[in-house]
Amino acid sequence: MIARRPVIALTVLLAGVVPARAQQAGQPSLADVARQAEAARDRGAVKKARKAYTNKDLGATPAVATSEPSTGFVSKTTGQEVSAEELVKRGEQQVAEQQPPQGPPEATWRQRAKYIRDQVDTTKTRLNKYLHLPENPDPAQQRKVQNAIVAMRTSLTELENRWSALEKSASENKADPSWIAPPPDFSQVQ
Repeated sequence: MIARRPVIALTVLLAGVVPARAQQAGQPSLADVARQAEAARDRGAVKKARKAYTNKDLGATPAVATSEPSTGFVSKTTGQEVSAEELVKRGEQQVAEQQPPQGPPEATWRQRAKYIRDQVDTTKTRLNKYLHLPENPDPAQQRKVQNAIVAMRTSLTELENRWSALEKSASENKADPSWIAPPPDFSQVQ
């Protein structure tokens, strides 16, 4: 512990000397700079301000605007400022008005109608076949046949709903009704 004291003392001594040396070598001290500034002021080298401005010289403060801030968007049609949402909405309306409604082409309508008609014909043919099967003596097999008949009748009902949806869609898209004609025969097979 005794050997450490001289090292600490030497460190403190050097810490004070090194900054003093650095200041002497490069730049003038702060006191020198202050003396030079005061001497320049005495000689008149520094000009004094001619007028000091106050709030009274500037006048009344302008009123704060209470309206909404500007959006930066100006409508071409009205020449007035509009919000971004309003600008987009008006643009979409103009595009919708300029373009006629674009529905699927004729070939698509004909293809959809043919697919449903073919499904109805296939299901009715299968249903007719199952309805004319002789009764099976095995009750499990007879239940399978009855379940298949119920499934086919359900399928025909679903196909009828799909046809109605196709007719509605064609009407909404202003498709020519002849594109989906003739409608399938949905009468149940007995």
